[in-house]
Amino acid sequence: MTPFNQKHLLNGVSAADPTLKLFNGRFYIYPTDGGVTEPGFCAWSSEDLRVWKPEGMILRLRDVAWAKGDAWAPDMVERNGVYYFYFCSGSAIGVATARTPTGPFKDALGRPLVPFEKDMSSIDPMAFIDDDGQAWLYWGATFDGRLFVRKLNADMVSFGGEKIVVYAYDTTSYYHCEGAFVFKRNGLYYFTWSEYNWTTLPNMKEDLSYRVNFAVASSPTGPFVREPSRLPLLSTNMAQGFVGPGHHSVLRLPGTDKHLIAYHYHNGDTVRRVAIDRLQFGADGLPWAVNPTRRGVSIKI
Repeated sequence: MTPFNQKHLLNGVSAADPTLKLFNGRFYIYPTDGGVTEPGFCAWSSEDLRVWKPEGMILRLRDVAWAKGDAWAPDMVERNGVYYFYFCSGSAIGVATARTPTGPFKDALGRPLVPFEKDMSSIDPMAFIDDDGQAWLYWGATFDGRLFVRKLNADMVSFGGEKIVVYAYDTTSYYHCEGAFVFKRNGLYYFTWSEYNWTTLPNMKEDLSYRVNFAVASSPTGPFVREPSRLPLLSTNMAQGFVGPGHHSVLRLPGTDKHLIAYHYHNGDTVRRVAIDRLQFGADGLPWAVNPTRRGVSIKI
């Protein structure tokens, strides 16, 4: 049997920042770019994570009155039959809603949920609903190395608490943080992010190229603690041709302890490609470093 080649995920279309979701027994990827026909966002869907169907545009920036280009890094969550699509435009974060995972989505507020900040921090939203029903929004990519979290109200389009610095980085060690993603396993909260710059080419050291790191806490607001003895979740593997893997999402398969990680990478150029691999954990509860593969995964719900 011919091995599945990750280069063909999303039919070889250039895409980045993939959010991988499972809705009603079907997988969806919401990326940056991904074959959009105009400024905005599209979706792809699959029954088995191997054959992907383009679902077309789900939100056009021309339909968002405040949008100013730069359609980046979306996230999606479903609650009470409504799909909430968090997206970036002009370094501000908006939210749109629809009754299906492919929309069409409509801007919910007529203004950004998180306004533009001069430090460019209002990008890369990620919504997380805890087991107790409380929802949180994570975001950030600041020049001074901070990522944020804020409590969402039950309506999912307004805040019920103040902005919290959920993690602050030593900018002499960890350059350019972004792409925060949080998931929960066995009562622990795993805060993951991308560090360094995705455009880093292979003439730099592998440990300084774009990568995914993690920290763990017993609360969705931290404090999140890194385990320095563990490797990053994802990092460049020149031998296999995976350069700058990062800006990821994690999906737990329902009723199991199986986790998938979707991410983008490049081959030493500026074309970002989507890949999916398994994320596994040690007996200590900490995740193992992911070995990027060309096989991918094949799962049918």
